[in-house]
Amino acid sequence: MLGASARGGGRPERRAGVAAGMVAATGAYAPAVAFDPDLGTAFGFDADDLAANIAGRLSPDQEQLAARTVEVYGRQRRRSWVLLAVVFAVAVVALVVGIAVSPGGGVATAAVAGVALAWIASIVLYFMRRGRRTIDAYRSPRLRVAHGVLALSPTMSDSWVAELGDVTLPLDGIRALALEHDATYRAYYIDSPDGGITLSIERL
Repeated sequence: MLGASARGGGRPERRAGVAAGMVAATGAYAPAVAFDPDLGTAFGFDADDLAANIAGRLSPDQEQLAARTVEVYGRQRRRSWVLLAVVFAVAVVALVVGIAVSPGGGVATAAVAGVALAWIASIVLYFMRRGRRTIDAYRSPRLRVAHGVLALSPTMSDSWVAELGDVTLPLDGIRALALEHDATYRAYYIDSPDGGITLSIERL
């Protein structure tokens, strides 16, 4: 999915065109343009989804998708905890056996192995915490909107980054191809620790 995350320091000429915050159907934003099926195909939304987002809410299909995503992430987290427990149990057993068979160098070996395990555990727990925050983002989605002149740029990997004013949207190649650099867009997205998840986008 497309992601988005707010960041400061955007160019002044583009910042004036940004509306980032809770979406409210107050007429503060310009009327919707016609649904673009090409954008809908690339980003996975339809006219009903876009209409709901413009009204300041998720569509029923988007709510169901969020609920399914919470279930999937939850299962993955449970499997990750089980795998982590098994790996550390095996590592501890290996350390005990190693110390038993080589008492002379056992303490040094245990110290080095303990540091390595702690380092690995910190990395695993970091990503698991990020996964938990992603689950929370889908469980209680906060719909936000950003609009402005789009600036596209590639990253070091095969992905792209799109900037709408002060909002940064991570993109994959397919979504990047559906957009036009320096055109004006409005994107509806929900917060996420890895960058928000775009629900719909329209060209203005």
